[in-house]
Amino acid sequence: MIRTLLGIALVAGMTCTGQAAGPADELIKKIQDNGHKRVGVIPTVMQRNGDEESTVGALGPRGNLMAHEIYTQLVAASHDGGFRVVPERTMRRAMKSRGVTSRNLSDRKVVVKLADECGADTLVSLTHDYDTNKLLNELLTKDDFGDRQVDRINAETIDAKDGFVTYSKDFDDERTLSKAAYQGESWELRRWTGSKLKNVGLRLDDDDEKIAFGKGHRWESLQYASLSNDIEHPRDIDGFPYSFDILVDGKIRKPRGFDGVHGKSYVVELNPGENYTVVLNNKSNKPVYCALYIDGMNSIDKKRQEPADTEARRHWYLKADSGVRHIAGWYSIDRDKDNKPTDSHFYNKFEIVPRDESVAFGEGFEDNIGMITAVFYTVGMNGIEEPDDSALRGRGIPKADFGTGSGERIDQSLQFSKQPNPGLMLGAVTIYYRTGDQIEAWLDKREISDPVSENVLAKD
Repeated sequence: MIRTLLGIALVAGMTCTGQAAGPADELIKKIQDNGHKRVGVIPTVMQRNGDEESTVGALGPRGNLMAHEIYTQLVAASHDGGFRVVPERTMRRAMKSRGVTSRNLSDRKVVVKLADECGADTLVSLTHDYDTNKLLNELLTKDDFGDRQVDRINAETIDAKDGFVTYSKDFDDERTLSKAAYQGESWELRRWTGSKLKNVGLRLDDDDEKIAFGKGHRWESLQYASLSNDIEHPRDIDGFPYSFDILVDGKIRKPRGFDGVHGKSYVVELNPGENYTVVLNNKSNKPVYCALYIDGMNSIDKKRQEPADTEARRHWYLKADSGVRHIAGWYSIDRDKDNKPTDSHFYNKFEIVPRDESVAFGEGFEDNIGMITAVFYTVGMNGIEEPDDSALRGRGIPKADFGTGSGERIDQSLQFSKQPNPGLMLGAVTIYYRTGDQIEAWLDKREISDPVSENVLAKD
């Protein structure tokens, strides 16, 4: 089960009300109370900014995973709950055939037609409000509730007969470093200096410095809330030792900076039909792991999972002192009759294709296509002094028209180093990609309209 569990705690009136039931639990009860027999789940979290809605926003691929988690919990409960759940693929086909998008989902007539198309008598919709979340987290950092940041998600059920809302409630999903990295945030957190791992990205007093080296979900929540206010994108940090570049026809494509939902961001030009290679480089004196995600999908075995749920064997191992890996495609690991991984592998080239032909689209990640994320970790925890647990206390880029598909198959033998599990996150880097025409049109402000914000790519 993925760790994106909504409803960890409910914040009401900015005071702590204790543990609350998760959204799926309350949705199940409302569905049963209202006598609904066939339920459809909108397969992503809508991103709202003012009166505008979009599926491209601050949550990145996590929006799909959140909706999928609600879907799987409803399916599990439906066996004994007296209702059935419309398959995700059926819902997506219905939305596509009816031309349903985030812009018209608020139209009651559209909702009624969508429900009719997929045979549902109620629809479940999830929404993340960018402005509300920004204000909420500013208050949380000043409040005694403190030391955490959240994403507030509104869960609604919509009656298929008239398109009216029959249930609505807000739930909070606690942010962690892993979740934020998967969403597209970029920063350097820690850096090896000789044999010592030092904190470079967390805002901590000397007495609290040990917090920077705690491992696990609870520590990551506290660490995320402690991110420095003026933290830079790793591409702007002098001497950042863990980098990646995009290579096309043997030449590096230089990305361009823009003001994005997570602060300074970068976008690189990739055009239809082009193949590209991701070049990972570790210039530190320690080996590192790297989890590489293309459009929210792991580059190894095409798994859609957040960094916290990614196994060691789905990380790329980079040796110390300029350990370089060229990742030219989607890698698949052959398995023996006992389903154990072998040394035989093949990959399908990264190829820019129309979004509905991309790997992510085929796996249900039709939103937020057009991002490449590399998350770097220590190899194990050797030499790192962990603290005792007692110490615990939207601007967006335009929607991509093209994504990364699975191109020509290349067979090869590839040795994956058998090393300890990933330790602490060292840094995370996301680079977005769009076509040259899209970038130029955006620069010229001909297509600047973006529901999450109005951003301008830096021209220098």
